[in-house]
Amino acid sequence: MLAVCVAVITLGGYTLFFVEGVSCGGHVAPPAMKCVNCGADNEVAQATQGKCGYCGATLPHQARAIEQEAAMRQLLQDRDGDGVPDGIQALATLQAAQAEKNAQVAKLESERQALAQLRQRHTASLQATPKLATAAVYAAMMGLVASILWQLIAVRWQDVDPWFGAHHRVFCPLVCSDCEGPYVIFSWTAYSTSQGSSGESTKVYCQTHPEQFASYRESDFLGGLRANRKYELPGATYALWLSAVPMWVVLMLPVGIVVNRVVARRQRAEAPKLAAQIRDLEARLPQ
Repeated sequence: MLAVCVAVITLGGYTLFFVEGVSCGGHVAPPAMKCVNCGADNEVAQATQGKCGYCGATLPHQARAIEQEAAMRQLLQDRDGDGVPDGIQALATLQAAQAEKNAQVAKLESERQALAQLRQRHTASLQATPKLATAAVYAAMMGLVASILWQLIAVRWQDVDPWFGAHHRVFCPLVCSDCEGPYVIFSWTAYSTSQGSSGESTKVYCQTHPEQFASYRESDFLGGLRANRKYELPGATYALWLSAVPMWVVLMLPVGIVVNRVVARRQRAEAPKLAAQIRDLEARLPQ
């Protein structure tokens, strides 16, 4: 048999149950039902009355329930009559204060991180000097962009040799023993009727003499794709572009050196401004 001691209190329209003890065998476990005044053990029927059946003293579970009732009444009091219990208002006030404190802590941490970043930038600005490795990086980036523009504008559209006439003299003898150049670039658009798509193809040819393909029309190039394969430069325009990248990187190296010097000078000039920002932040932050 399971016995449970329950104190029942009605407060503000709500019924509160306080479970005080659980036992087996028909006997409630002490000290939940034991009277602290006379020491007598109370049966469940007596304990549910809240008072000792022998001396009439209030039992411990009933006393705790009365204390909890008083605390609940204190929490639910509405002294200012705004319809919100004062305890809940106090809790909301505490939560708002904690949120404000958390925001201040987050702001302080953010300012400390900003200060650390400013110090790093200030140190880097003081140590900024032109370096050949940095200039080479600038030259590589600018050379890559220049080679792409050169390929699109000069080589692809104007049939200009990517090395200003030296490229075909170097690579055409590797294509065939009697090839010399200049290059002839032929492009056409191939249509697929089965798939309903189209794609552009390009061939770059070396020549055994400068006028070898001068009289060729589009039909002649298309009809001679197989026969002219021995004059074809492997990789076509991609080979021209890739071979132009190193040239433009070398050409852009002086520009990279100048850019590197300008950037380093600006970084050093930024040092006083960064130092002023550091002092301002240090003045605001607590020591």
